[in-house]
Amino acid sequence: MKLKTLLLAASFVSTAAIAISLATSAQAGSVAVYVGYFDGLRGGIDFPNPAGVGGTFTTGGHTYTISNLLGDVNDAMDAGGVMLLNTGATSVVVNNLDVSNVGAAHADFQLWTGGGALQLGSGLNLAAGSGAIFTSTANYNFDTSDFSGAALQAGFDPDTNNCSVGAIASTLACTSTAAAVTFTIDGIASALGDTGHVLDTGGYDTANYSHIHTGGGGVPVSNTNESLNWRLIGTTGVNDPGGTGGVPEPASWALMLVGFGGLGAMLRRRRRVALTA
Repeated sequence: MKLKTLLLAASFVSTAAIAISLATSAQAGSVAVYVGYFDGLRGGIDFPNPAGVGGTFTTGGHTYTISNLLGDVNDAMDAGGVMLLNTGATSVVVNNLDVSNVGAAHADFQLWTGGGALQLGSGLNLAAGSGAIFTSTANYNFDTSDFSGAALQAGFDPDTNNCSVGAIASTLACTSTAAAVTFTIDGIASALGDTGHVLDTGGYDTANYSHIHTGGGGVPVSNTNESLNWRLIGTTGVNDPGGTGGVPEPASWALMLVGFGGLGAMLRRRRRVALTA
């Protein structure tokens, strides 16, 4: 067998290992990762809750209290959000967090690394039973819905066929653009994939389309609001009310395995689009 063939085979195995590692967990160690979308411009019952320090989130019989907000939550915001919950018995230190590979532009957001008031500095101590929320540090600097491309695909429908649901969800246009949340906990780096396309709101700019969100009350509402309540990363897309934890369904794991070869390569080359605070 030629050396080139051997190298290609080794690369495939390495990428597959990365994909499986990313696909089989929605948390790293004791830290569970949730994603959502804040739309304060258009209102809506799906606005992520909690949204600030002191807010609580209950899942699996446990209630977690938000101790840190690295972002500016306000009525004019239009931004994705990441929530980390420490589900363990001891405190951990969050050293780094960035969101990359967002949409067709493969945009990279490194807003929270640095010594500013809304940044991690030398590390954020996250006590057991507490959580931290990461979102825009200034209006529109984490507007992850603007990097979507599903609407350009044949058969696109805001309710039934996008990067969260339908045939388009399994196409390369969606599987290769699932955002990666990369973070470091106690010095150990991890990356989890937003395969449900929550951060880019289903792979399309939902503000431009009348669409149905089931809402926190479970009542279908057709509107242009982009808000999506917290949901465990990689477990569901935009066609779910969110707001709860839960264990991913087997079908969700299967979908996660599709397209992570490109994400594995992305993590190696770390392509950057300069979108910093």
